[in-house]
Amino acid sequence: MLLPVPTSPAASPYAASTASALVKYLPPYTYNLTEESNETKTAICTQQIQFCATSRCTSNSANVTVNFCNPNTMGWNCECNNKATSRLAPIVAPVTTYAECRLRALSCLDACQNPKNTAVTNVQTCQTACNYILTSVCGTSAEVVPFYQVKNYDDKPKYYPDTSKGGVSLGVNTSAGLRSHGLVSPLLFVGATMLGTLFVVL
Repeated sequence: MLLPVPTSPAASPYAASTASALVKYLPPYTYNLTEESNETKTAICTQQIQFCATSRCTSNSANVTVNFCNPNTMGWNCECNNKATSRLAPIVAPVTTYAECRLRALSCLDACQNPKNTAVTNVQTCQTACNYILTSVCGTSAEVVPFYQVKNYDDKPKYYPDTSKGGVSLGVNTSAGLRSHGLVSPLLFVGATMLGTLFVVL
């Protein structure tokens, strides 16, 4: 008998108005999951593959037939046969929630404490902004899920949605250069000067 299908928890404590007030306190910094150490990326991929295998499929008659994670690009996939789908939703996939979202949030917190980061005038306020806008949404319905899921092992993920078609909500922004190129890079720039928006394609 299958366990309940994994779902993302609601993000009721998160309010766009609060995020709007805090976004100006985000520190300028960059984060790229693909630039983590090989050891870290391999560990994340190992967990990703294990999650896929244990999540199983939406049908008792189906099996997981595609299960991979590329530690170079962090692209992953989890598919089933017999027209069933994997019960591992992208929002609860380790690459998305446990790696991309939480490590990005930790990088934000580190930037708050960097004495060379002169844009930060109040460390505590900066950390509050990082925790509310980034950390608090990880694994919830408020998290913007990056596109790490790919069809084939060597395919390059899209990483973040193309916001040129509209449909953005409050959060953190990319540079105009990345945005104009469809955000095909996993590199995300964050900071008060960017007046950010998290990416949501409507």
